[in-house]
Amino acid sequence: MRQTLRKALQLCLFALVNYVLFYGIGVFLARTLGVAGYKSYSVAIATLTLAASLATLGLEKYAVRVLPVLCQGRDWSRAHGFVFFGRNVVLLTSLVLVLAYVAVSVGRTLVAGNEPQWPSLLAILILPLMAGGRPGGS
Repeated sequence: MRQTLRKALQLCLFALVNYVLFYGIGVFLARTLGVAGYKSYSVAIATLTLAASLATLGLEKYAVRVLPVLCQGRDWSRAHGFVFFGRNVVLLTSLVLVLAYVAVSVGRTLVAGNEPQWPSLLAILILPLMAGGRPGGS
């Protein structure tokens, strides 16, 4: 019981440190980049966060349910297969999202004559790296 409470408190502390760091980084970037630069940064981060949420297709939540059962039953083959499948699905989905975002961005630039949003385009290109980088890796 005491060990569980200690681990829970450690997680809370890490979360608090995380929030403080991100707040500090946000203040630093807002002062450094100015209004226009910080707007571009915020849009890029929001785009990347939304795309990352869509790319997982909910598999991370399903993994929390499935993997403990497979590991407890020592079914390592199926656990590895699930991780392999999930990683490849997320990578493929992230690549599709990148292509769709780039196509829409290029279309907006060509049709409407809008300026390309370079920070968002660069941020979305990071998505496949977040998903694991290479298919079939273990």
